[in-house]
Amino acid sequence: MADIVSFEATESLLTERSVVADAALSLITAENLTPAERKEAIELANNGYRMMQRQNFASQTQYVNGQAFYQNGNVWVDGRAQNQNDLAVKQIQVGSDEYIALLQKYPNISPWLALGDEVDIVIDKTLYQMRQN
Repeated sequence: MADIVSFEATESLLTERSVVADAALSLITAENLTPAERKEAIELANNGYRMMQRQNFASQTQYVNGQAFYQNGNVWVDGRAQNQNDLAVKQIQVGSDEYIALLQKYPNISPWLALGDEVDIVIDKTLYQMRQN
């Protein structure tokens, strides 16, 4: 829970910094700035941009119960899938009998499934692709 609160506070701060970066970018093109003011505006814009990049990276990675998941479009992918080329692939419809059976067999995956309707999870030597349709 502390991680969620911390992330929300950080996200709010980053949003504020992106506004500052946008304002700084507007200032850079102003004609009446001194060289020192222009340099400060460029520095503010660069700092805001770097903070926005970090925000984007943070939103693309989630750590759930000690496991890293990476967002690829709408799909959250188990980090272990990147290093294993010999995985069998099985697609399962969210909410189906097969989905429920898998959840009953492996109850520890429920926090991972809570990431969304499109989650890829590695269990044993199988990549399970949970999909809404």
